[in-house]
Amino acid sequence: MGILEGSPVPETYAGPVANQPWWGTHPGATFLPENLTGTDMMVAGGIDWLVSKRRLFPEGLDGEVLPNAEENWVAVHRDTDNAFLGMVTPSYHTFQNGEMVEMTDKVLGMTGAHYHTAGSLYGGKLVWVLAEFDGEYHIKGDGSPHRNYLLGITGHTGRHALTFVATPVRVWCGNTAAAAVDGANARINLRHTSGMGERVAEVQKALDLHVKYVDTYEAAMNRLAVRDFDAKEFRALAEVLTPVTLNDGAKPEVIARRIAKAEAKRDAMTNLFIASPTLDGVSNSAYRALQAVIEYVDHYDLPADTTKASGNDRQATSLYDGDGYDLKSRAAALLGA
Repeated sequence: MGILEGSPVPETYAGPVANQPWWGTHPGATFLPENLTGTDMMVAGGIDWLVSKRRLFPEGLDGEVLPNAEENWVAVHRDTDNAFLGMVTPSYHTFQNGEMVEMTDKVLGMTGAHYHTAGSLYGGKLVWVLAEFDGEYHIKGDGSPHRNYLLGITGHTGRHALTFVATPVRVWCGNTAAAAVDGANARINLRHTSGMGERVAEVQKALDLHVKYVDTYEAAMNRLAVRDFDAKEFRALAEVLTPVTLNDGAKPEVIARRIAKAEAKRDAMTNLFIASPTLDGVSNSAYRALQAVIEYVDHYDLPADTTKASGNDRQATSLYDGDGYDLKSRAAALLGA
Protein backbone atom coordinates (compact mmCIF):
# COMPACT_ATOMS: atom_id res chain seq x y z
CA MET A 1 0.00 0.00 0.00
CA GLY A 2 1.21 3.49 -0.61
CA ILE A 3 1.76 6.56 1.55
CA LEU A 4 -0.48 9.55 1.00
CA GLU A 5 1.37 12.80 0.45
CA GLY A 6 0.75 15.12 3.38
CA SER A 7 -1.06 12.52 5.45
CA PRO A 8 -0.56 13.31 9.18
CA VAL A 9 -0.20 9.58 9.91
CA PRO A 10 1.61 7.44 7.30
CA GLU A 11 -0.37 4.69 5.65
CA THR A 12 0.15 1.59 7.70
CA TYR A 13 0.50 -2.15 7.19
CA ALA A 14 1.35 -5.11 9.41
CA GLY A 15 1.81 -8.65 8.15
CA PRO A 16 4.18 -10.87 6.17
CA VAL A 17 6.33 -9.10 3.60
CA ALA A 18 5.71 -11.73 0.91
CA ASN A 19 1.93 -11.56 1.01
CA GLN A 20 1.58 -8.52 -1.26
CA PRO A 21 4.95 -7.56 -2.77
CA TRP A 22 3.58 -4.54 -4.60
CA TRP A 23 3.18 -2.82 -1.20
CA GLY A 24 6.94 -2.70 -0.96
CA THR A 25 8.66 -1.32 2.11
CA HIS A 26 7.80 2.03 3.63
CA PRO A 27 7.90 3.72 7.05
CA GLY A 28 4.33 2.69 7.88
CA ALA A 29 4.99 -1.04 7.43
CA THR A 30 5.66 -3.60 10.16
CA PHE A 31 6.59 -7.02 8.83
CA LEU A 32 5.62 -9.89 11.11
CA PRO A 33 6.89 -13.48 11.33
CA GLU A 34 3.63 -14.76 12.84
CA ASN A 35 -0.03 -14.01 13.36
CA LEU A 36 -1.12 -11.82 16.27
CA THR A 37 -4.17 -11.36 18.47
CA GLY A 38 -6.64 -8.71 17.41
CA THR A 39 -5.44 -6.13 19.93
CA ASP A 40 -1.76 -6.66 19.13
CA MET A 41 -2.44 -6.58 15.39
CA MET A 42 -4.24 -3.25 15.70
CA VAL A 43 -1.15 -1.78 17.36
CA ALA A 44 1.23 -3.31 14.81
CA GLY A 45 -0.98 -2.17 11.94
CA GLY A 46 -1.26 1.37 13.25
CA ILE A 47 -5.05 1.32 13.58
CA ASP A 48 -5.33 1.39 17.38
CA TRP A 49 -7.11 4.74 17.43
CA LEU A 50 -10.63 6.06 17.93
CA VAL A 51 -12.83 8.36 15.88
CA SER A 52 -15.43 10.84 17.04
CA LYS A 53 -18.03 13.17 15.56
CA ARG A 54 -17.65 16.94 15.94
CA ARG A 55 -20.17 19.67 15.32
CA LEU A 56 -19.69 22.12 12.48
CA PHE A 57 -20.29 25.87 12.62
CA PRO A 58 -19.88 27.19 9.06
CA GLU A 59 -20.40 30.90 8.59
CA GLY A 60 -22.81 32.57 6.23
CA LEU A 61 -21.86 35.16 3.62
CA ASP A 62 -21.97 38.05 6.12
CA GLY A 63 -20.17 36.18 8.90
CA GLU A 64 -23.11 34.97 10.95
CA VAL A 65 -23.18 31.36 12.17
CA LEU A 66 -25.90 29.44 10.38
CA PRO A 67 -28.30 28.28 13.14
CA ASN A 68 -29.02 24.82 11.71
CA ALA A 69 -25.56 23.99 10.36
CA GLU A 70 -24.77 21.48 13.07
CA GLU A 71 -28.10 19.76 12.48
CA ASN A 72 -27.23 18.87 8.87
CA TRP A 73 -23.62 17.74 8.99
CA VAL A 74 -20.96 16.73 11.48
CA ALA A 75 -17.30 15.90 10.91
CA VAL A 76 -15.57 12.58 11.71
CA HIS A 77 -12.06 13.06 13.13
CA ARG A 78 -9.36 10.71 14.35
CA ASP A 79 -8.84 11.46 18.03
CA THR A 80 -5.07 10.88 18.12
CA ASP A 81 -4.15 13.69 15.71
CA ASN A 82 -7.46 15.42 14.86
CA ALA A 83 -7.17 14.27 11.24
CA PHE A 84 -10.39 14.93 9.33
CA LEU A 85 -11.82 11.75 7.78
CA GLY A 86 -15.27 12.63 6.46
CA MET A 87 -18.58 14.47 6.66
CA VAL A 88 -21.62 12.61 8.01
CA THR A 89 -25.10 13.28 9.31
CA PRO A 90 -25.62 13.56 13.08
CA SER A 91 -27.39 10.17 13.14
CA TYR A 92 -24.37 8.40 11.64
CA HIS A 93 -23.03 5.69 13.97
CA THR A 94 -19.26 5.78 14.43
CA PHE A 95 -18.00 2.20 14.37
CA GLN A 96 -14.57 1.95 15.96
CA ASN A 97 -11.66 -0.09 14.63
CA GLY A 98 -11.64 -2.14 17.83
CA GLU A 99 -15.30 -3.00 17.33
CA MET A 100 -14.47 -4.34 13.87
CA VAL A 101 -11.88 -6.67 15.43
CA GLU A 102 -14.29 -7.75 18.17
CA MET A 103 -16.97 -8.54 15.60
CA THR A 104 -14.49 -10.46 13.44
CA ASP A 105 -13.63 -12.60 16.48
CA LYS A 106 -17.31 -13.31 17.02
CA VAL A 107 -17.92 -14.16 13.36
CA LEU A 108 -15.03 -16.62 13.48
CA GLY A 109 -16.19 -17.95 16.83
CA MET A 110 -12.70 -17.70 18.26
CA THR A 111 -10.09 -15.34 19.66
CA GLY A 112 -6.31 -15.52 19.72
CA ALA A 113 -3.34 -15.21 17.41
CA HIS A 114 -5.02 -15.61 14.04
CA TYR A 115 -4.84 -12.08 12.54
CA HIS A 116 -2.59 -12.22 9.48
CA THR A 117 -2.55 -8.59 8.29
CA ALA A 118 -4.02 -5.20 9.23
CA GLY A 119 -3.62 -1.60 8.17
CA SER A 120 -5.11 1.58 6.79
CA LEU A 121 -5.84 3.09 3.39
CA TYR A 122 -6.54 6.63 2.18
CA GLY A 123 -5.02 8.25 5.25
CA GLY A 124 -7.15 6.22 7.66
CA LYS A 125 -10.44 6.64 5.84
CA LEU A 126 -10.46 2.85 5.35
CA VAL A 127 -9.04 0.27 7.77
CA TRP A 128 -8.91 -3.52 7.56
CA VAL A 129 -7.96 -6.72 9.34
CA LEU A 130 -7.40 -10.12 7.71
CA ALA A 131 -7.95 -13.20 9.88
CA GLU A 132 -6.65 -16.65 8.97
CA PHE A 133 -8.45 -19.96 9.35
CA ASP A 134 -6.57 -23.06 10.46
CA GLY A 135 -5.43 -25.55 7.85
CA GLU A 136 -4.59 -25.40 4.15
CA TYR A 137 -5.59 -27.27 1.00
CA HIS A 138 -4.26 -27.83 -2.50
CA ILE A 139 -5.57 -27.84 -6.05
CA LYS A 140 -4.64 -30.62 -8.49
CA GLY A 141 -1.37 -29.86 -10.24
CA ASP A 142 -0.66 -26.77 -8.15
CA GLY A 143 2.04 -27.03 -5.51
CA SER A 144 1.17 -23.65 -3.99
CA PRO A 145 -0.86 -23.86 -0.78
CA HIS A 146 -4.29 -22.31 -0.46
CA ARG A 147 -5.59 -20.94 2.82
CA ASN A 148 -8.90 -19.43 3.78
CA TYR A 149 -9.14 -15.92 5.21
CA LEU A 150 -11.77 -13.52 6.43
CA LEU A 151 -11.27 -9.88 5.47
CA GLY A 152 -12.99 -7.25 7.59
CA ILE A 153 -12.84 -3.70 6.25
CA THR A 154 -14.66 -0.55 7.28
CA GLY A 155 -14.47 3.19 6.72
CA HIS A 156 -14.95 6.45 8.55
CA THR A 157 -16.24 8.66 5.74
CA GLY A 158 -19.96 7.88 5.94
CA ARG A 159 -19.82 6.10 2.58
CA HIS A 160 -18.39 2.72 3.60
CA ALA A 161 -20.21 -0.13 5.30
CA LEU A 162 -18.51 -2.77 7.40
CA THR A 163 -17.70 -5.44 4.79
CA PHE A 164 -16.73 -9.04 5.40
CA VAL A 165 -15.18 -11.02 2.53
CA ALA A 166 -14.24 -14.70 2.65
CA THR A 167 -11.18 -15.05 0.44
CA PRO A 168 -9.05 -18.08 -0.43
CA VAL A 169 -5.49 -16.97 -1.15
CA ARG A 170 -2.98 -18.69 -3.43
CA VAL A 171 0.61 -17.57 -2.72
CA TRP A 172 0.33 -13.77 -3.07
CA CYS A 173 -2.91 -13.44 -5.01
CA GLY A 174 -6.09 -12.49 -3.14
CA ASN A 175 -8.56 -14.70 -4.99
CA THR A 176 -11.84 -12.95 -4.23
CA ALA A 177 -13.04 -14.19 -7.62
CA ALA A 178 -14.32 -17.32 -5.88
CA ALA A 179 -17.53 -15.38 -5.21
CA ALA A 180 -18.45 -15.96 -8.85
CA VAL A 181 -17.85 -19.71 -8.77
CA ASP A 182 -20.86 -21.95 -8.13
CA GLY A 183 -22.72 -19.03 -6.56
CA ALA A 184 -20.61 -19.07 -3.41
CA ASN A 185 -21.69 -16.13 -1.25
CA ALA A 186 -18.38 -14.67 -0.17
CA ARG A 187 -19.25 -11.23 1.18
CA ILE A 188 -21.73 -9.19 3.18
CA ASN A 189 -22.03 -5.46 3.86
CA LEU A 190 -23.39 -3.99 7.10
CA ARG A 191 -24.30 -0.31 7.25
CA HIS A 192 -23.05 1.63 10.27
CA THR A 193 -25.95 1.50 12.72
CA SER A 194 -26.15 1.13 16.47
CA GLY A 195 -27.34 -2.49 16.18
CA MET A 196 -24.83 -3.77 13.65
CA GLY A 197 -22.72 -5.51 16.30
CA GLU A 198 -25.64 -7.82 17.06
CA ARG A 199 -25.79 -9.24 13.52
CA VAL A 200 -23.03 -11.80 13.92
CA ALA A 201 -25.27 -14.78 13.18
CA GLU A 202 -26.47 -13.08 10.00
CA VAL A 203 -22.88 -12.59 8.84
CA GLN A 204 -21.97 -16.20 9.61
CA LYS A 205 -24.98 -17.48 7.70
CA ALA A 206 -24.41 -15.24 4.68
CA LEU A 207 -20.73 -16.10 4.34
CA ASP A 208 -21.17 -19.76 5.31
CA LEU A 209 -17.60 -19.56 6.43
CA HIS A 210 -16.53 -22.72 8.12
CA VAL A 211 -17.31 -25.52 5.68
CA LYS A 212 -19.39 -24.91 2.60
CA TYR A 213 -17.53 -21.94 1.18
CA VAL A 214 -14.14 -23.66 1.25
CA ASP A 215 -15.63 -26.90 -0.08
CA THR A 216 -17.34 -25.02 -2.91
CA TYR A 217 -14.19 -23.16 -3.84
CA GLU A 218 -11.93 -26.21 -3.67
CA ALA A 219 -14.29 -28.33 -5.76
CA ALA A 220 -14.72 -25.59 -8.36
CA MET A 221 -10.98 -24.98 -8.67
CA ASN A 222 -10.32 -28.71 -9.07
CA ARG A 223 -12.84 -28.85 -11.90
CA LEU A 224 -10.98 -26.02 -13.62
CA ALA A 225 -7.67 -27.78 -13.02
CA VAL A 226 -8.64 -30.78 -15.17
CA ARG A 227 -9.96 -28.71 -18.10
CA ASP A 228 -7.32 -28.20 -20.80
CA PHE A 229 -6.86 -24.58 -21.83
CA ASP A 230 -4.26 -23.31 -24.29
CA ALA A 231 -2.78 -19.89 -25.10
CA LYS A 232 -5.13 -19.34 -28.05
CA GLU A 233 -8.15 -19.92 -25.84
CA PHE A 234 -6.71 -17.64 -23.17
CA ARG A 235 -6.20 -14.84 -25.69
CA ALA A 236 -9.87 -15.14 -26.64
CA LEU A 237 -10.80 -14.98 -22.95
CA ALA A 238 -8.65 -11.87 -22.49
CA GLU A 239 -10.42 -10.16 -25.39
CA VAL A 240 -13.82 -10.86 -23.83
CA LEU A 241 -12.59 -9.51 -20.49
CA THR A 242 -11.28 -6.25 -22.03
CA PRO A 243 -13.91 -4.99 -24.48
CA VAL A 244 -13.39 -1.71 -26.35
CA THR A 245 -16.16 0.83 -26.94
CA LEU A 246 -16.07 1.86 -30.61
CA ASN A 247 -19.48 3.34 -31.37
CA ASP A 248 -19.90 6.19 -28.89
CA GLY A 249 -18.89 8.96 -31.29
CA ALA A 250 -15.41 9.39 -29.85
CA LYS A 251 -12.66 10.82 -32.04
CA PRO A 252 -10.51 8.31 -33.96
CA GLU A 253 -7.44 9.11 -31.86
CA VAL A 254 -9.41 8.40 -28.67
CA ILE A 255 -10.60 5.06 -30.02
CA ALA A 256 -7.06 4.25 -31.09
CA ARG A 257 -5.84 4.84 -27.53
CA ARG A 258 -8.61 2.62 -26.15
CA ILE A 259 -7.64 -0.18 -28.51
CA ALA A 260 -3.95 0.16 -27.65
CA LYS A 261 -4.71 0.09 -23.91
CA ALA A 262 -6.91 -2.99 -24.26
CA GLU A 263 -4.29 -4.76 -26.38
CA ALA A 264 -1.62 -4.03 -23.77
CA LYS A 265 -3.81 -5.59 -21.05
CA ARG A 266 -4.52 -8.64 -23.21
CA ASP A 267 -0.83 -9.09 -23.97
CA ALA A 268 0.14 -8.78 -20.30
CA MET A 269 -2.44 -11.35 -19.16
CA THR A 270 -1.55 -13.74 -21.97
CA ASN A 271 2.15 -13.50 -21.16
CA LEU A 272 1.39 -14.39 -17.54
CA PHE A 273 -0.66 -17.40 -18.65
CA ILE A 274 2.21 -18.58 -20.85
CA ALA A 275 5.23 -17.85 -18.67
CA SER A 276 4.48 -16.53 -15.18
CA PRO A 277 7.12 -17.80 -12.71
CA THR A 278 4.44 -18.10 -10.02
CA LEU A 279 2.62 -20.66 -12.20
CA ASP A 280 5.62 -22.94 -12.76
CA GLY A 281 4.44 -26.54 -12.67
CA VAL A 282 0.75 -25.62 -13.13
CA SER A 283 -0.60 -27.27 -16.28
CA ASN A 284 -2.26 -25.38 -19.12
CA SER A 285 -5.75 -25.52 -17.71
CA ALA A 286 -8.74 -23.30 -17.00
CA TYR A 287 -7.38 -23.07 -13.45
CA ARG A 288 -4.08 -21.67 -14.73
CA ALA A 289 -6.08 -19.20 -16.83
CA LEU A 290 -7.94 -17.92 -13.77
CA GLN A 291 -4.73 -17.59 -11.77
CA ALA A 292 -3.11 -15.62 -14.61
CA VAL A 293 -6.01 -13.12 -14.59
CA ILE A 294 -5.82 -12.85 -10.80
CA GLU A 295 -2.06 -12.29 -10.86
CA TYR A 296 -2.46 -9.57 -13.48
CA VAL A 297 -5.12 -7.75 -11.46
CA ASP A 298 -3.36 -8.08 -8.12
CA HIS A 299 0.18 -7.23 -9.20
CA TYR A 300 0.35 -5.60 -12.63
CA ASP A 301 -2.79 -3.56 -13.34
CA LEU A 302 -1.86 -0.76 -10.93
CA PRO A 303 -4.05 2.37 -11.02
CA ALA A 304 -2.48 5.79 -11.34
CA ASP A 305 -2.06 8.15 -8.40
CA THR A 306 -4.77 10.78 -7.97
CA THR A 307 -5.05 13.90 -5.85
CA LYS A 308 -7.05 11.88 -3.30
CA ALA A 309 -5.14 8.61 -3.09
CA SER A 310 -2.04 6.76 -4.21
CA GLY A 311 -2.37 4.16 -6.92
CA ASN A 312 -1.52 1.40 -4.43
CA ASP A 313 -4.35 2.48 -2.13
CA ARG A 314 -6.77 2.41 -5.05
CA GLN A 315 -5.37 -0.99 -6.04
CA ALA A 316 -5.90 -2.43 -2.56
CA THR A 317 -9.54 -1.31 -2.60
CA SER A 318 -9.99 -2.70 -6.10
CA LEU A 319 -8.97 -6.18 -4.96
CA TYR A 320 -12.14 -6.64 -2.91
CA ASP A 321 -14.54 -4.14 -4.46
CA GLY A 322 -14.15 -2.36 -7.77
CA ASP A 323 -12.74 -2.91 -11.25
CA GLY A 324 -10.20 -5.50 -10.12
CA TYR A 325 -12.79 -7.55 -8.23
CA ASP A 326 -15.15 -7.31 -11.19
CA LEU A 327 -12.53 -8.48 -13.70
CA LYS A 328 -11.56 -11.50 -11.59
CA SER A 329 -15.17 -12.41 -10.92
CA ARG A 330 -16.08 -12.22 -14.62
CA ALA A 331 -13.12 -14.44 -15.46
CA ALA A 332 -14.20 -16.98 -12.81
CA ALA A 333 -17.77 -16.96 -14.10
CA LEU A 334 -16.71 -17.46 -17.74
CA LEU A 335 -14.25 -20.22 -16.92
CA GLY A 336 -16.66 -21.94 -14.56
CA ALA A 337 -19.54 -21.92 -17.03
